[in-house]
Amino acid sequence: MRDPHLNVFHAYRGPGADPDRPGQLEDNLTRALAAVLLRLRGSAAAEPILDALHVPRAGRDTFDVQLQVGRLPDRHVAQRDMRIVVLHAGPTLEVDETRAGDRDRGRPDVVLFGRNWTVAIESKLGNRVSADQIAGHRLTLRAETAPVISTTWMQVAEAVRVARRQVKRSPVQSFLLAQFEEYLAMTGFGGLVEEQFAYLALGAEDRDRDTVTKDGIRRSLALLADAVRERWARTWEPHLGKIRTNSTGAWAIIRPPGSRHPQPHLTISMTPAGIGVFANIETEGPWRIFRNALRRAPGPFIEFLRGLDPPGKDEPKGWRFEVLRRVGTDRPRDYLTPPGLTIGAGAIGNLPQDALLSMVVAATAKPPREAAPEIMVLRRYDAAAVVRQSELPNWLVADARALTPFFEWLGGGVR
Repeated sequence: MRDPHLNVFHAYRGPGADPDRPGQLEDNLTRALAAVLLRLRGSAAAEPILDALHVPRAGRDTFDVQLQVGRLPDRHVAQRDMRIVVLHAGPTLEVDETRAGDRDRGRPDVVLFGRNWTVAIESKLGNRVSADQIAGHRLTLRAETAPVISTTWMQVAEAVRVARRQVKRSPVQSFLLAQFEEYLAMTGFGGLVEEQFAYLALGAEDRDRDTVTKDGIRRSLALLADAVRERWARTWEPHLGKIRTNSTGAWAIIRPPGSRHPQPHLTISMTPAGIGVFANIETEGPWRIFRNALRRAPGPFIEFLRGLDPPGKDEPKGWRFEVLRRVGTDRPRDYLTPPGLTIGAGAIGNLPQDALLSMVVAATAKPPREAAPEIMVLRRYDAAAVVRQSELPNWLVADARALTPFFEWLGGGVR
């Protein structure tokens, strides 16, 4: 696996920088962006990145880049086009009206000065910015009506990939773009990459040396969960799991709002083999909800299973219904999980309804001296299919929507 310390943007943190200081990664990403723009200005390779940053098209051939501008030079005050761009994690920008005291933080992270425009960039690792900070930036620009425009690090990462294809006979530009793309990926903003899947297969000692990739995995899953929630169930709540030393997986869940007890939920998981998305029944309470619904109205559930699409020619994997038994061990909350049932959508469609129902009832029962089984309706994508795949959020949103009838059958409204 590639050593993250060999990346030039990761290696350079600035004089006296503390890698554990809050905001250090935000600063590093900002400096990296500024360095790349300075080297690319005047070239065709700069265009996709400037488009992602909503820079006016006129007068792009020459511009200046400055960090942490506290006072706008007088010669730029009369600019006709003044903009504030908030560069954030996504999927949508939230302006916090409640936080006070940020008005004095009027130094934009990066300012681009063109011949007849000024673009102030505020970078965020999350997706929230305070209204006071925006007001402070407008004071710095001396432009009370400067519009606020939203863009995401993922959009910048995609623009960098496009820019690499625009480079003509410039080894320095090609190298910088490759390093910046790699840096965005390892920090979780460039889509899933091979190193992240490889990390999950490492032993504990090797993992401890690579916190950058670990944090990048968690950020990638958080961004995927946010993208799905935003377009599927906006009232549901995302929750990010920890990456444990003895586990080969990472996960994020999206669960019904205000749940004081475990509920059926959507899980997005990542293992060395790839990405999974599934409706998840994994503890006693949700299992009882499932069994009661199965006893009360088995027909809609069987109809839902039979309506799942088998894998098509353009789909890496098809849907499956899977049950894992949970056999207790001598350690608290530790279980062996032998498979109880795994059946694909293609086979489901070929089974008579009565036979399918009998199979589900038997597989999801709780045997004596066992915990409630884990029940999943899932689809998996091989790692090779999702590496640097910009369409993955769209796939997962479509999968979540396909699972909506299941959650509604269980009594959980998806809104």
